[in-house]
Amino acid sequence: MRSAFNKNDASANVRTINQQTIRKYMQDAPWGIGYGASWDNVPANNKYNKLSKIPPDSEYVFIWVHAGPIGLTVFLITTLIMFLGACHITMFRLKSKSLIGIGGGLCGAFMAIQMGGYANQVLMQFPNCLIFYGGLTIVYLLPYLEPAWIELEEKRVAEQEERKRLKLEKKLASRV
Repeated sequence: MRSAFNKNDASANVRTINQQTIRKYMQDAPWGIGYGASWDNVPANNKYNKLSKIPPDSEYVFIWVHAGPIGLTVFLITTLIMFLGACHITMFRLKSKSLIGIGGGLCGAFMAIQMGGYANQVLMQFPNCLIFYGGLTIVYLLPYLEPAWIELEEKRVAEQEERKRLKLEKKLASRV
């Protein structure tokens, strides 16, 4: 990520050269080369053989190569819809402060993973995709879980208050 914004970094320059090469090949592939196409299974006489061997170095470039500009657009739009929906639920539909904190944390993790996908292929790696989709699933479920959660919180607070009251009574009784 550090080299993604540094114009003098050699790694960033190689990424730029790779993306320019990919752009030339992608003009003929509005739907990309397909998600199953990788360096080991594209025939040598296929015009996308070279494209399958260029490292994408970014999750968004990977999606662009394999699904094309149309697939990348669909991915970005659906991701934005999911994120905005989760933020709306967290900010406007939840009443419990603890659930708002959980929803906000999961929305923040979602955005952090998205920003990490700009410079690295991190979005669809094993533990990250669970946070990516599982976290948003939890945020979308929070409004349905909130009534039971509030009831549990009130019960726990009442139990703590009762323990404090009994402890204070015991302390006062021992002074006599």
